[in-house]
Amino acid sequence: MKSLVKEIDFFDIFDAYPHQKEFFKAFFSGDYRYFMDMLHRRAGKDAGAFNVAWLYASIVPGNYVYTLPKIGQAKNVVWEGKDLDGRRWINQIPKHLIKSINNSESKIYFRNGSILHITGADSLMNSHLGSNLKGIIISEFHKTHPGVWDYVRPILKRSNGWAMFLFTAFGKGHSYRLFENNKGRDGWFCRKLTVADTRDNDGNYIFSPEQIQEERESGMDEDLIQQEYYCSSDAAIKGTFFAEQIAQAYKEQRIRSSIEVYPNVAVNTSWDLGARDTNSIWFFQYVNNQFHYFYQHDKNYGSIEYYMQLLKDIQKRFGFKKYGHHFMPHDVSQTEWTSGKTRRQLLMEKGLRITPVPRLKVIERVQCARTMFKNVVIDDVNCKAGLEALTVTRSKYDEYAKAFTADEVHDWSSHPAAAFEYGLVGWLDSYNKPQLNTVKSYARAMR
Repeated sequence: MKSLVKEIDFFDIFDAYPHQKEFFKAFFSGDYRYFMDMLHRRAGKDAGAFNVAWLYASIVPGNYVYTLPKIGQAKNVVWEGKDLDGRRWINQIPKHLIKSINNSESKIYFRNGSILHITGADSLMNSHLGSNLKGIIISEFHKTHPGVWDYVRPILKRSNGWAMFLFTAFGKGHSYRLFENNKGRDGWFCRKLTVADTRDNDGNYIFSPEQIQEERESGMDEDLIQQEYYCSSDAAIKGTFFAEQIAQAYKEQRIRSSIEVYPNVAVNTSWDLGARDTNSIWFFQYVNNQFHYFYQHDKNYGSIEYYMQLLKDIQKRFGFKKYGHHFMPHDVSQTEWTSGKTRRQLLMEKGLRITPVPRLKVIERVQCARTMFKNVVIDDVNCKAGLEALTVTRSKYDEYAKAFTADEVHDWSSHPAAAFEYGLVGWLDSYNKPQLNTVKSYARAMR
């Protein structure tokens, strides 16, 4: 009798490049649990990783998550991802492996009980991932909130799961540090591939020297070429707002661990508010003409009771006697539908001294913070995520004009950065309006 079982060569389904096959071999070798793939632009990071994800999920029952920084990116890049012939990646998964597909939630249910969820990393930290998380892929890790890995790591340890990080060089931020700290360690697969290292199945460059030269001649900045195509972590991240100020602060040891908190000096806070995105809060004291930032907090929007308890917990932990200003953006005066009161009213009823910050253009806020940064001291342990955000927050790049704009890139870093800026704007508005007006005039002239 003729066999009803048909053997399928996986690489007939996915026409992998040699460097992708090398990764598959490492992944399924059983020698590693953590995978860091620093690849150049257009190397096929997500195409390879998605095929690893569905294949593994179809073999080993469990819950699997595939993320990009934002859910819209995850849907566009992965859920709607297509190969060079225009075929959707999802449609190439053998049908007999799939139980159902939920398009609204971007979930694939496999017959063996596995679930593969395509989503945004920004939604993970307040979600219930469950104890059966067997694997996670964090694509664009260099642009993902660093707290995501801190959140999922203990879950994966408990389930003996795996994690995959896909990224391109982006200065010496959290992706670079995790790579450098773990390359060569047992259980970690870490590799860096530039355009000089990758070929297609005919032996041709995936991105040739001639194409690189075309990018150069079309106006692409050399630092960006080195970053995107040659995976250089030494290349300057173009358009960052505070690179010079942070470098100078390190040089002067104003960014350090163990910032002293003075019991008798009022603690001020500065907030960025959002109904769906991350809320960020900085805690600081004004001491000897310096702003001492000793703690920074990120969380998706919570109840007023949550924040009142947070303020009490921070006061108890650091041992100071009172709060001063709570600097908040202008939308603190918006009315809440549920209560009919503004957030400002609700918080003031709890005894807080709410100081709304005047509405400024992004470049005006940024210039204010740049001007004041010479008087800033930051605890690099308790403000780790906030400091990382200040390092990478940047202006948008106009591909058509080949220039940076006056607007900011809206990603995980924009909330902590905005909260930091609001505090310094609010301080000048409260105590030195002439200087604030001077800074605003200068910022307008820069545009």
